Amino acid sequence: MEKVERVAERVGGVLMAKPVLKAGKCIVQKKRAITINASGTRYTYSLAFDITFKNYKADGTALNKAEIYLLPEEFPFFSYTLKNYELPLPPHHKLRISSDQHVVCFTVKTIEAPENFARRLSAALKIVEQSEVTEKFLNQTENKKKRGARNVGQI
Repeated sequence: MEKVERVAERVGGVLMAKPVLKAGKCIVQKKRAITINASGTRYTYSLAFDITFKNYKADGTALNKAEIYLLPEEFPFFSYTLKNYELPLPPHHKLRISSDQHVVCFTVKTIEAPENFARRLSAALKIVEQSEVTEKFLNQTENKKKRGARNVGQI
């Protein structure tokens, strides 16, 4: 059986975060900032979420879990990528979604190789990051158009 420490290091590498082993459980903590617009005010929060695996078995599988916080507009990109990744979700998986007006909590549990779980999550998180960059670009472009329109009207 492969050592859990080596698997934890690979999982941390895929997720670009440092793994911590505690009592047979591997925890990889990721952080991300989200900005919520509420009642005309912008709030920025730094959120930490844990990606874990435990009960690592000789066949290379473990119980994997992640709880990811997303903005409602990010959720479709994340869930689509997670479900349609080149390595399909294993038959033994659970998805749970809870939300309020501003944040979606997406919990996923699987029994599979921790590296596969990490790769799928990493791909979905990258899509969310790309959608954030795209949204910022579109907002900047829209703001430039508005400023340009104001300048034209002032001539």
